[in-house]
Amino acid sequence: HLGDARIVGLPGNPVSAYICAALFLRPMLYALAGRTDSADEVEAPLGVPLPANGPRRDHLRATMTDGAVHPLDVQDSGQLAALAHADALIIRPPGAEPKKAGESVPIIRLDRA
Repeated sequence: HLGDARIVGLPGNPVSAYICAALFLRPMLYALAGRTDSADEVEAPLGVPLPANGPRRDHLRATMTDGAVHPLDVQDSGQLAALAHADALIIRPPGAEPKKAGESVPIIRLDRA
């Protein structure tokens, strides 16, 4: 807050800025608008296996195909083309165990209005 104004700072990298807006700005705007459907996190089955995650929370850009979520091959934060194809983020908590295809993972849909 700056006085009565709410302030949201976003990173300079376009991909990071978009993801941070989806994670922080969209829920804030929904709440300010009085929307009650701002809980963006849902579960979806994996279309492919995922390896264990490292020590930080990750948000993997992904696509929903045939009812399953598929992480994109390219996760580099400088790849705008990969972001343009993504319609979901797979949430990987710190130290998450490997997941098999068909297991559920938390996701955030990017194609919601």
